[in-house]
Amino acid sequence: MSNPSNLYAEKIYAEHPVALWALDDTADYISLITEPKRNLLNWEIDNGSALAYTLSDEPFPESGTFKITGDLTSELSGQVVCVSENIINFSLLNKELSTFSIGGFFNSLSAYASSFEIGYEYFDTTSGNKIQRLKSYPVFLYNEWFFISETFEMPEDNTEFRVVVKINYIGGAADTSDYTFLVNGISVGQWSEEFNSSSLGVTKELLPSEIAIEESYGIPASAYGVEDRKGYYLVSNNSLMAKNTGIPLVYGASNLTKLLPNKDQNGQPKPSLIIPGLGFMGEDGHNKEYTLETWIRINSDSVTKKRIIGPIGSDDGLYVDGPFLTLKIGSVFGSYYVGEWTRPMLTHIRLSENNGSLLVNGEEVISLTYLTSELNFPKSILNEKNQDWIGFYAYEDVSPIEIDCVAIYTYQVPVVLAKKRFVYGQGVEFPEGINQAYSGSSIYIDYPFADYTNNYSYPSLGNWSQGIVDNLEIKNNLLSTPDYSLPDIVLGSGSLSEIYESLKNQQNENENFFSFGSNSGHMYFENLNFLKEKIRSFYGSFKFLSNSPDKQVLFRVNSGTSSNYFEIYSEGLSVVYKLYYGGTENILLTLSAVEIGEVFSVGIDIDKISKYFGGTVASFFGNSNSLSFYIAGNSNLTETFGGRIYKVGFCTSRNHKKINELFNEKGIVIENDNVFVEYLQTPDVEYNSTENYFGTNPAEWDTLISGGEVSSDGVATLQEHTASYTLSPSLYFDNYFLDIDIQGYWEDYVPLTYFAQYVKDKKYKEYYDLDFIQFNINYPSPSVFVEEEQFGSWTYRELSEEYGSPVQRDYSSLGNQLFTNYLNYDDLKNRAYKNYKYDTSNSLVRSYVTFQYTKNGANLSSENFINIEKPSKDSIVIPGEDWNYTKYEVVDNMIIYPPLNSNILDISLVTHLEFEVKAILKNKVSLRSLEYASQAFNATSTNPIGTRFGNEIYPYKKSGFYYDYKSQNPFTIYKGTSPYLYLTRYTGMELKGAIDPLENRGLSIPINKEKSNNFKVLAMQAAIRYDKDAFPYASTEIFEIKSRYSHIKFYMVAIHPTGERAKIYAIDVKTGRLENGINFYWNGKIVKEPVITIKEWGFLGISFPKLLDFESRVGLLNFNGPLTFNTVSYYQSTNLQEIQKVEERPWFAVENAPPEVLEWDYWRSTAFLWEGVLVVSSKNYYGVSPSTIYKSYTGTNKIIIDSPGILTISNVRSNDDYEYRIYSGITSKLTTVTAV
Repeated sequence: MSNPSNLYAEKIYAEHPVALWALDDTADYISLITEPKRNLLNWEIDNGSALAYTLSDEPFPESGTFKITGDLTSELSGQVVCVSENIINFSLLNKELSTFSIGGFFNSLSAYASSFEIGYEYFDTTSGNKIQRLKSYPVFLYNEWFFISETFEMPEDNTEFRVVVKINYIGGAADTSDYTFLVNGISVGQWSEEFNSSSLGVTKELLPSEIAIEESYGIPASAYGVEDRKGYYLVSNNSLMAKNTGIPLVYGASNLTKLLPNKDQNGQPKPSLIIPGLGFMGEDGHNKEYTLETWIRINSDSVTKKRIIGPIGSDDGLYVDGPFLTLKIGSVFGSYYVGEWTRPMLTHIRLSENNGSLLVNGEEVISLTYLTSELNFPKSILNEKNQDWIGFYAYEDVSPIEIDCVAIYTYQVPVVLAKKRFVYGQGVEFPEGINQAYSGSSIYIDYPFADYTNNYSYPSLGNWSQGIVDNLEIKNNLLSTPDYSLPDIVLGSGSLSEIYESLKNQQNENENFFSFGSNSGHMYFENLNFLKEKIRSFYGSFKFLSNSPDKQVLFRVNSGTSSNYFEIYSEGLSVVYKLYYGGTENILLTLSAVEIGEVFSVGIDIDKISKYFGGTVASFFGNSNSLSFYIAGNSNLTETFGGRIYKVGFCTSRNHKKINELFNEKGIVIENDNVFVEYLQTPDVEYNSTENYFGTNPAEWDTLISGGEVSSDGVATLQEHTASYTLSPSLYFDNYFLDIDIQGYWEDYVPLTYFAQYVKDKKYKEYYDLDFIQFNINYPSPSVFVEEEQFGSWTYRELSEEYGSPVQRDYSSLGNQLFTNYLNYDDLKNRAYKNYKYDTSNSLVRSYVTFQYTKNGANLSSENFINIEKPSKDSIVIPGEDWNYTKYEVVDNMIIYPPLNSNILDISLVTHLEFEVKAILKNKVSLRSLEYASQAFNATSTNPIGTRFGNEIYPYKKSGFYYDYKSQNPFTIYKGTSPYLYLTRYTGMELKGAIDPLENRGLSIPINKEKSNNFKVLAMQAAIRYDKDAFPYASTEIFEIKSRYSHIKFYMVAIHPTGERAKIYAIDVKTGRLENGINFYWNGKIVKEPVITIKEWGFLGISFPKLLDFESRVGLLNFNGPLTFNTVSYYQSTNLQEIQKVEERPWFAVENAPPEVLEWDYWRSTAFLWEGVLVVSSKNYYGVSPSTIYKSYTGTNKIIIDSPGILTISNVRSNDDYEYRIYSGITSKLTTVTAV
């Protein structure tokens, strides 16, 4: 068996996997047209004829080539129309993809061809009319194969369609030989634009019926080497759910495999890719060692657990859950805080006797202990179906998931070997070789070279411990959730596991609960000072299930040095607060009866209760070090509370402030107070004055006291509140257990002067200034947004005035959602202003910044600020006039501007981190870093950003002919240093803020900075990514290139109804027309127009058959759009590389190019030189192409001479005797010659 070359696969294959899937198969798109339907001899052809044809340079030799001959005509023009058989019904296509593409290779054998049209037709099921959708392309090449394709939106009709090809030509020829054209490789597929110039697609096949999965179609995924262990890329609705595309995750691979969300007929998750399990997590491998290895990059916004890898016969495997990776094996599980999604991760899931573990990039991050003998792995065969398959899954909120190179080993991969393999895949040097060979220059963002004004980071420069820390732990340079323990749980009989199992089956409410039931027991803290800070208050939420006359302890606090104690207990349905001190009992409070089945809360504010009652109460709680704490029972296993316990919370002083109003002046939780006892002497209320209201209507008392129902307000808040330590029942993976929820807080400040530097104003006078600060934190930024909408109305005059300053806008500006925030015309008409904010509601760590005066201490805590501004989708913070009482929420990779009209010498930047983490025993959050990087710009000179190879980037903003370096031009750069294939969400450089089509700003790279002679560029390449939810529907400029004679602007525009994909095209600024003199490449493949997808990296390559001339002048490559750019490179030509084949335009084609008659006025346009009239097209014969550049970057420029056959040695002398010869002493001679 022959496999594509894969340097990474070759290396790890030598380390003896039992199976390896390099995932380099042709799995690009499902072909919707069969080879017989590509046969033009079976098509309807009007005004011409077709015959089969053979040519040595056919683009697709495996597909037929057909020669089309048009009829002679005396008219000005002629047209051949070719219509295929019915291809497929629209209803059988994938509606979520919503578009399909038609393409093909064409060759005009004479210069009479004027244009080709390609598209489709169908009969409208409503009107019965024939509908045609065609795209026309002018002909610029003769006697050369050229590729054209077009993407169409999918009609909703339930009918079949046919492919249509029309060939238009100039009339008046004397012989039909002037009307001959070749067609090869017609393709039809969904989302096929990246591939259809090099692939005809693949044909789906039915999965083997013995696989334990519903009837499905797929494409084989071949195992690397000679093993015949096929996996499958699954297909749904004629579309691949796992497709090979994009920049590989490892050096040496051709691509990565992107997983798309897949569901079965019941709407349940279904794998997108499956591979043979070979016993991994199955009964056949029950007592064996295994390691499943895969590279993976995950973009996740899930707030619930979602399995991404695991056997199809069980729920074991690897999950994502919020910011965690979770590994489940049997009934045990563990989690790892990721810190940053959307980064390459080499994962190893390892199984051995009584132990399982997860490695990420060579570091063990999860270790599980279990009894192998008790694991209940799925049987290989169940109901005559094979379950021994591993599935890879994706979801709507966990997408895209990208994987590469999957392998299974029958041993535990050691940590040191895992690190080695990470280096195999990622630890590669930048491909300077191709730069040297082709006079290339590269721009690669590497922060140590960036030369920013200043940088402040925790824990490198600042220590976590220097800030205000509440209920968090600082250990090993990490700011983490604390390592708290559960209380001791003492039972009168039975085991805790039995209690848990029983409670798991009793959970029948929205909130989980714990109960001792009929058993006796209690929970116990040996010391009340078990928090990081002093406990200010404690509370609990409970429920009676019956009216028991016996005393039941809710809370009890015992003194370790005496017989004194404080307790809260129930008698019947009443609740009593009591202190026993010095032999005397003191009933502090008795609360009214609580309804059976209602949740009620009890608790105290230690400071308030000590102050109010003083004396013995203050003395008792004054020595907290000697106090022990009991929950739901007494130390002698008596007086156990038999109802339900929902939550027990312990609060530090800072945490207590959030619920302070729920405790009355006595320090008692105010809900369920006996109002007639507690408020009998209230001077404003006379008891019994109106018996109808006060004697028999408790609701009236509730209204007088709190303006509403006392119990419901308090309970709801305490139930929702997360204390510093919250004992809380949990259900996870069908397991019941007690865990701990926490709230924590961290705060520190840095004076803005630290981030500033001396710069020069327009008069070259130096002053201290700061432009902006970039914020980065090791917590995943959400990639989903919430919409805030305001409605209004306006007249056309008001609309004109709104967009008339500083310049009058046209409709192109109004159509740009990135600028106006109006999604459509109705929003514009109704003045429905939509503001999008990052949705941080489910973030476990939320970060805020405030601006405070340094002289006042800069120590106001987060809760002191009235206004909260959510993080804007444009990722910038611009403080308004109310900055001194506003806190601004920020997420990773945002830009922060200092307050306007303020003196930075007086102000500090204060950072506030708020932790609220559920179940910390399984979900430990550990922040590795928090960073600020600042920029302060000169007003009259450039402010360069350094890159790894010395090529500088210049931020710019231009108004007319003048540059303004101090105006707002927010952008971010990658704060790390990593290999160039280590592509993350923020690798590279990205413009932030609103993208205004009339605002000329961005990041500029000079070309030919030394103004050299004979400096011409023939190709360029850049890695690009779009991080938002949807592309704009209006054309949006993304970059431009200016040379001596050329000025080309590149745009993107959405081509998908939901904005999920966009196409890139180029405009010649001088003519205002599409620039046809360039070739686009996407991930090394030539394409008509690159089609990019949200949140996916890709290499955009461009070749310039007509070289861009920068002779003796500095050209510019300006990045001015909302994409992330990295690894930008451009390549010069030499005299040898400037050899071109020129296709000249015949004179009759100067006069005519149907459907237009070309008068001299057309050619006299300033956009055309005589060369433009004479030369139709040109082609470089030497030099580098973007395809070569891409292969060099990905390590796939290796040439393999191979055979599809398998070498078999069978020199048999007898039935059991073989003879082989080994030759030694062989010498070889190497001869090197010069090609030119």
